[in-house]
Amino acid sequence: EVKTWHISPGVSVVAVVLESHIAIHTWPEYYFAAVDVYSCGRHSKPEEAFKYIVSRLKPKRFEYTVADRSYIE
Repeated sequence: EVKTWHISPGVSVVAVVLESHIAIHTWPEYYFAAVDVYSCGRHSKPEEAFKYIVSRLKPKRFEYTVADRSYIE
């Protein structure tokens, strides 16, 4: 499921699937976007989704932080 909110002048988009979500919030007046990629699947690779988003948005620079929220049995 994907939801979009147009908050002038920016936009927020959230995509939710069974074990994951991607959220993008933009502030074009500051040339800034925040991206959150989360997955709780054992074999998922959220960094690959992040790399894809960066390749599409083509920012001049970006910061990348990993928060380990490991799978718990």
